[in-house]
Amino acid sequence: MPRLVLVAVIVISLITLAAAIYFGAFNPSYLSQASAQTNPQTYYVSPTGSDTNSGTSETSPLATFNKVWTVIKPGDTLILLDGVYYQQFRPTVAGTAQAPITIKAKNDGKATIDAEFKYNAFVFPTDHTFPSPDAYYVIEGINARNGMYATFEIQKSHVTLRRIHAYNTAEDWDVVQAGGTGFEAQHPIHVSRGSNILIEDCITSGSGSKMLKVIRAQNVTVRRCITDWRWMEAHTDHNLWPWSGGLNVYHTYQDTFENIISVRNIASQYGINFHGVERDDHPDPVDGNKYLGSVIIGTGYTPDGQLYDWGPIRPQPNTANQLDNTFDFTGWGGMRPGFAIGDGIKDTLWQDILVYGNAGLAFDRSDRTTISTNNRIVNATFVNNGLAANTYNGGVGSEVDFRDWGADMSITGSFIEGDSNHTGPGADIRYKYVDGVKTNESLWPWPLEQRVRDELGYSVTNMVAEVTEDLYNKGHLSYKVDRVADIPRPVLGTDKTYLPFVKTTIGSSSVQTLTVRNSGDGDLIVSNIKITNDFKPEAFSLATTGTCPTAYPFTISANSSCTIDVLFSPSSLIFYPGRIKIFPGNLGAVGHPHIVSVLGVGHPTTSTVTLPGRVEAEYYTNGYDTTANVIRTNLPGFDQGVDVRATIDSGNYGLKVGITSTGEWLEYPVSVSQSGPYIIVARTSSTDTTRSKQFKVLLDGQVIATFNPPYTGGWNTFTDTTLNNISLPSGSHTLRISFDSGYFDLNYLDFLSETPPSADLNNDNLVNSTDAAILFNNWFNPATSSADIYSDTKVNGLDFSYLKRDWKP
Repeated sequence: MPRLVLVAVIVISLITLAAAIYFGAFNPSYLSQASAQTNPQTYYVSPTGSDTNSGTSETSPLATFNKVWTVIKPGDTLILLDGVYYQQFRPTVAGTAQAPITIKAKNDGKATIDAEFKYNAFVFPTDHTFPSPDAYYVIEGINARNGMYATFEIQKSHVTLRRIHAYNTAEDWDVVQAGGTGFEAQHPIHVSRGSNILIEDCITSGSGSKMLKVIRAQNVTVRRCITDWRWMEAHTDHNLWPWSGGLNVYHTYQDTFENIISVRNIASQYGINFHGVERDDHPDPVDGNKYLGSVIIGTGYTPDGQLYDWGPIRPQPNTANQLDNTFDFTGWGGMRPGFAIGDGIKDTLWQDILVYGNAGLAFDRSDRTTISTNNRIVNATFVNNGLAANTYNGGVGSEVDFRDWGADMSITGSFIEGDSNHTGPGADIRYKYVDGVKTNESLWPWPLEQRVRDELGYSVTNMVAEVTEDLYNKGHLSYKVDRVADIPRPVLGTDKTYLPFVKTTIGSSSVQTLTVRNSGDGDLIVSNIKITNDFKPEAFSLATTGTCPTAYPFTISANSSCTIDVLFSPSSLIFYPGRIKIFPGNLGAVGHPHIVSVLGVGHPTTSTVTLPGRVEAEYYTNGYDTTANVIRTNLPGFDQGVDVRATIDSGNYGLKVGITSTGEWLEYPVSVSQSGPYIIVARTSSTDTTRSKQFKVLLDGQVIATFNPPYTGGWNTFTDTTLNNISLPSGSHTLRISFDSGYFDLNYLDFLSETPPSADLNNDNLVNSTDAAILFNNWFNPATSSADIYSDTKVNGLDFSYLKRDWKP
């Protein structure tokens, strides 16, 4: 052998050996994965097993998945015995194309992996513990719940999931892990990258952002899955709350979605959504996807058919626990449709899709950029949608929004209610689709009908049957889906989905009554009722004056109701968001709570502000607003429609005035306790860099100060602007803030005496971090003389303003 060739062979051999040693150090079984076994083995695991057992029989099961990975090999099968497994399923061993590894429950739906919101429950990772890009796993009959940011997380190729139920991700990902990514990272089933993935006969429900998300993946098939979105508590700074829904398809190509049923995604943004190329950093194509034989029912409605409303605003806390932005479904286009379409879509087929009874449109554009070419809708039925559509989307009863599509979308054989151009036969949802082809095998009863009943508490077959009966009776369909025998079942609902407490005086309390009803035909067991509030837990409470029992559990009989009285007792001038959660005890094993949004605003005991002191912008007594019709940003109970918004600043959750415009003004009664020179500190924020910004402060009609708010980089990034030597006469006056321009938010004005009390709290002739620590350690502690700089029996933002002004480290 020539010397050069010999050297090359030796080098290649050494590299191969080094790679084997390297990977083997992380995964001892990696070297043995390349070949299939001659005699595949079946292992068993049980919550009551032991890792000292052999694991080769039901009577000698293992206890942990970590032990399983040390013994299982390609071609083997692992059987999960009945019970709940409080551990993570995270394989470190791959199967092969010839010998995949099979993981299945002994009894479908009876083996559950519960991550307790500590980690993702079921993970095929991308890290070094699993170096192979291909998993070659088949998962069957398993439930998983309570994942941190995902319940089933698939980041590998060649994975098959059959007859699974994924429910619940962490109610608040940002609370679970500081610096989390909020709504973007909460999906019970999350397929991220990979290819050749099959998800067949699945249920995905409960809390999360998207119930089933497929992103940057190729040749994925999702077949006969139900998405049932219920709630999400993620604290983000996104202004389109809740950015949630059933199925979300994002930057994928050559994927097929067959017989997807999206039901009652009660407060979600959409039933099924897909996006294309949105930004330069995500250039993945969205080509050749197919959506076949799918049904979307009741997006925006509760299980008992009530339109869900988050109220005039929805707080948007971000990872810094900062309240900002507002949300009202009526103020935004593209909300709560059946299908929400992003941009960059081409060569996409929607065939045999039935969209019925959604709050938004049946088929809507969520983006306004250019769509690509060759998109087709074939044999669709769009009826009874747009039940709460806004004027932007064509008003109540609108079905579709094809603006900007032009020749890029062809529609054939479809029935669109109210559209004389589309009176075709519509969708045929009677049969199963398999590998993109409609078979002659009936789809009904639903393959997981009993699992849905046991775990979600309703019949999906009868829900769809009811819709087809209505369409058949109206002549819109030529067939009906047959009902199946049903059993008496309760239906939990309330008379309100949003409970506002408006400007309740500090130190007092107000009460509102909420009716809890059972509109079903079977008894409803209520296992608990809780009020949760992220920032002031004591703000809301339950009274004992309602007719609902106060001892749990209690029963509400069929077609009956009882009431609960909710108390709101504000302790400061702040905005309080909260939720009432009503937990059913017999609506399936999952037991998703019914949620009612709660909103309260603490109000001053008097409208007159004593100066020196703080003028909170939102607590005006008179005002004029040019955007009064923009109700989506207004808190209820504030007059003149002034745009009052939630925020956190200077360590206290509160309110601010936003969406300012030229010509607007606000007025406040003030009492100046002592005449003399004052310092005025304006607390503002702005993201505008192109316009000059200005407002004036007037006292009894005379201008006393003019401010030019600077750019701060964010609507909740505030800064102080200070003006000195402002002369104020003593006595009662009317203070006016007059906006000469807009494009900035105003939190408050501090009026500080030019000769204030000393902020040197420890008497060391310095005003520094030591004094700041004393101040914040006594924050909100009344009558704390050591930290009460202004001597008003409070330690609050006014004292902090003096501290900042006198800072001398």
